[in-house]
Amino acid sequence: MNRLRGGILLMLALLTAAAGGAAERFAPHPVRYEMRRDLSIYFTNADEIVRTIRTALKRRDPYFDIEYRSNRNNMDDLAVIVRELMARAFDETGDPAEGDCLYHQYGGYDMTYTYTMDGGTYCYTLHIVPVLYTTREQEAAVEEKVKQVLADLDLPQSAGAYEKIAAVHDYLATHTAYDTVHRKNEHYHIKSTVYGALVYGRAACQGYAVTACRLLRELGVPCCVITGTLTYPDGSSEAHAWNLTAIDGQWYNLDVTMDVQDGTRTHFLCTDADLPAYTRDAQYADAEFCAQHPVAAARYPA
Repeated sequence: MNRLRGGILLMLALLTAAAGGAAERFAPHPVRYEMRRDLSIYFTNADEIVRTIRTALKRRDPYFDIEYRSNRNNMDDLAVIVRELMARAFDETGDPAEGDCLYHQYGGYDMTYTYTMDGGTYCYTLHIVPVLYTTREQEAAVEEKVKQVLADLDLPQSAGAYEKIAAVHDYLATHTAYDTVHRKNEHYHIKSTVYGALVYGRAACQGYAVTACRLLRELGVPCCVITGTLTYPDGSSEAHAWNLTAIDGQWYNLDVTMDVQDGTRTHFLCTDADLPAYTRDAQYADAEFCAQHPVAAARYPA
């Protein structure tokens, strides 16, 4: 990957040798990063680093650096530590533009590192180049467009979750066209973004899902993005993205993409049983996630 020009973010991390303990896993809710004790190193200020990484990603910084000093060679553990810090940057924070809405507009990262010796101390610099689906300028346009859309919805203060979900669903169904041109182009990421859906006016499934998530969260309605597989009647299948959204503590499936293509509301506030062709990816089908997002047994309204 070519090096991108931009502001460098320096994070000075305290480091301590450690041993023993268990691995951390990605969680879809705010938690403190639990320091790894089974590696040669751990960051004592890991939460601060996670927050700073999150800020850099949200700001669409093209690269950032993590600098630290260690009393031993940590090369074997760098990939694990960075992978976990990056994963934690996508934890939910309550900010509509973070969590799912940030994660699903990101395609991984490249990392390189260098070190110098200062006596017996290793001085590391980790250089991280994230794959971001939009630029800083495009995100500025998104922020303005989101404000405009929310104003255009013109929802009364008395509007409940149902009215807000219906308004967002119908707005996207009438203002965002399905991007048939780029749907199979894995290198064209705009189709998977809020920018694509709201500013460009065209999106594929992930773009619809992340935009519905962003708008509903802005309106105070719980929503998350689900990824998985959609199987067609002929037996073929493809990757797909849709939403779960909640009314009075009950979660419902919402698939704006398919309703746009069908010209119906068939995929509006429905149950898992209503979508037999949908298979969630593993992280959205495990017991913990399902317990936190219990899907209603009947469509809304019942």
